[in-house]
Amino acid sequence: MLYTLLFLLGVFANPFEIEIETKNEPLQEDYEAVERALKEISVAPLILKNYPVNWDVGSWFTKKEPYSVQDFILRCSKGLMQHFFVDEYNCYPKIVHLKGEQKRDCIVFFCSYDGPYPHILPELVGALREVGFEGGIYYRIGGYPNPTGDEIRYAGVPYAFKVFAIQEALMMGYENVLWLDTSAWPLAGVEGIFEEIANEGFYFDSGKANPLGLLPLAKKELDAYLGRSIAPERKVAGWIMGISKQDPRTKKILEDYKSLVRMGTPFLSVNPEEYVLTAVLLKNGVVLKERKNLMVSCKKDYKGYVDAKKMGCKFIIRAH
Repeated sequence: MLYTLLFLLGVFANPFEIEIETKNEPLQEDYEAVERALKEISVAPLILKNYPVNWDVGSWFTKKEPYSVQDFILRCSKGLMQHFFVDEYNCYPKIVHLKGEQKRDCIVFFCSYDGPYPHILPELVGALREVGFEGGIYYRIGGYPNPTGDEIRYAGVPYAFKVFAIQEALMMGYENVLWLDTSAWPLAGVEGIFEEIANEGFYFDSGKANPLGLLPLAKKELDAYLGRSIAPERKVAGWIMGISKQDPRTKKILEDYKSLVRMGTPFLSVNPEEYVLTAVLLKNGVVLKERKNLMVSCKKDYKGYVDAKKMGCKFIIRAH
């Protein structure tokens, strides 16, 4: 309660938040205003101020090497650098909803107009159909997921959009929603994943955390929210995440996540949404599983693809 009060009083200011009118679907001029506002924000001074002179390896940290301050600045600035549109090439926010024969399940993804993502995203749609997925597919290219109308205020919060995209699909009436990173590529059917979402409420990949990728400021806030140290916990891998509308914990999870987005500072890490989601899921009693042979990352030589096929993996992450 005291922590919430301090936040409301502005003790913990969100370094990413911008002022913009709440709208369910922002107009072109709104996105132009958002881009201008985000480009005026720099989180580098805040990160430099909070980056430890000496990482405390002997206490809650591990023996792993800390990420450089440049890594923190780059990852935490991703939302500030995104392009909602590219007027020069007539690339404007695009929303695509492909309804399937099966109405219960939906796969979602999103990308801004940056890097290769707008080009490789449509390929993922075809790949999902090829492995037999018959549910809905919902995605945005450009713009921003904005399920309740004010998420656009927090577009600068790094990688916050993933849960917002899931929430949009849940509000459209889907019962089970799976987020995939745009670089993912299915090697097998995903029916079993949706069965687990329906039966258990959630589907997340996880791995051993490197707490040297979490600024002490963010750790302090996540620890306060979680009620214990987040450092020894397994960490969510944000490339895949499934949520069921029917699970009684889902509503609270979405609310808690949004409250941490409003704070902004818990996202100050090299894995911004992953640590926040880890804390939110653990707080709400979701056990993170260790999943073996789910995904292999491919380099440009495609050796990873061969390895993934041999291991029976469901996905690869394409070189990008």
